[in-house]
Amino acid sequence: MARWAPERTDTLHALAEEVLQNYGHGRVVVAIDGQDAAITGSLADDLAVELRALGKSVERASVATGAQVDAVRATVVAPFRASEADGYLLVDGAGLLGELGGLWNFSVRLDSRVASSDRAEASAIVNVDDPEHPRRVFADSC
Repeated sequence: MARWAPERTDTLHALAEEVLQNYGHGRVVVAIDGQDAAITGSLADDLAVELRALGKSVERASVATGAQVDAVRATVVAPFRASEADGYLLVDGAGLLGELGGLWNFSVRLDSRVASSDRAEASAIVNVDDPEHPRRVFADSC
């Protein structure tokens, strides 16, 4: 049986379209959570490129593992939300869906083995076993 391996650009375009469908206006904060900083940062950068290609204003930030909610809110989220212009902030890091989960409008969990606790917290799950062919995973429980 052939393995489904979508092109990276197709997966990124689909994610960008989903974010825009759900959050077309306002100051939108999107978390890209994953354990591998290189993969997480790269996917967040590429998603930013895709959103810009769709005509959106995008900023980028990274959050260190173990960052505290109040610190991230004060140094990353609040300054971004202070503007009135529509825009998107893509934040990458490990552990963004746990204690920090309430800060994000939309969240993407990158992993090859998604922990069940993150499935309920993520807006989208992307399997990155093959980073050049990331694929969306739908963790329906029914």
